Amino acid sequence: MKKIFFNPLLFLAFCPLMVSCLGTSIKNDTSKELLKVTLSLSFPESEYGGTRALYGVDDSKVSYVDFFIFSSSSGKLLDGGYIRLTDGSQSGVLQFSTDVSRSVVCCAVVNRSTSDLSSISSLSELEDTSSYLNRQKPNCLEMYGKTGVMTLGRDEFITIKVDRIAAKVSLDGIKVNLEQNNLASKSFTVNAVYMINVVPSLKLDGSGRPSPSTWLNNRTNTCNSSTSYGSLIWNSINVTHTSANGSYLGSPLWFYVYPNSVTSDNPGGTATSSRYTRLVVDTSLGYYSVSLPQLQANTWYQIKNITIKGKGSTNPDVLVERGACSVSVEVKDWSGTHIVNETY
Repeated sequence: MKKIFFNPLLFLAFCPLMVSCLGTSIKNDTSKELLKVTLSLSFPESEYGGTRALYGVDDSKVSYVDFFIFSSSSGKLLDGGYIRLTDGSQSGVLQFSTDVSRSVVCCAVVNRSTSDLSSISSLSELEDTSSYLNRQKPNCLEMYGKTGVMTLGRDEFITIKVDRIAAKVSLDGIKVNLEQNNLASKSFTVNAVYMINVVPSLKLDGSGRPSPSTWLNNRTNTCNSSTSYGSLIWNSINVTHTSANGSYLGSPLWFYVYPNSVTSDNPGGTATSSRYTRLVVDTSLGYYSVSLPQLQANTWYQIKNITIKGKGSTNPDVLVERGACSVSVEVKDWSGTHIVNETY
């Protein structure tokens, strides 16, 4: 049997070479570094906290935020590139290891009341996720936004502009000015005000409207005080005047609906027909409807006083004859900046 002799001098001679090789290996692994990314929300113009609804309910409130960082090339979520905030904060910090020059897209979803986004793995999956109107509340409206492509440095501060998915519709007042004496001298009741032909869901990116046959309040009202989304699209009034002429609203009403981009209207048509979203005043003398063509997200449709002058329609989805009702609509951004006026 051969004997093996250990030569300590020879071992020491090789040590510098071993250390040198090990050092080179460690240096090569530093192509990935620990990054710190601070993400925060930005709202259009200065409206955050500036508009109120339902007298004390803040329709700009932030309760939950989901932040994402995706690779701009693959669209995949970066390892460590997700955080959910549930304390009302508007900014969060992510720390993770990745290429210093990684090109990314950052996204934010605001007021998603469920934690179902925690399993999202790609940008396309996120934007294909549905937002449902019946899960919204006036003080917890979902919002979505994303950045353009950007390159991450070691310590980044990134702001993401978000927009509400819903549109806001308000009604300032209802006035009755019946010109026929036999009608004006009789009692008149405003039963309710509600929205019909309401889109029930959209993708987070604003696409994907379902068939009109599935819309909420399709052609008529089916809401009441126990309906989960009733506070968004329905208000009971039940005000009666013994003499018809006069005012019937003491304060404005507010509604929240999803955008409806259909370009053709079919009043009174079948359940599957495309039609505009409408606000309806339901009275003892019939229905008075206001069509809102091509409703857009994050937009406020302020309906001024509806003035009732004659008999209403027998169908809430069919407009009254010209002259029986007059109304003006002012279209604004959410903060109240004027965009355009419409008169009917």
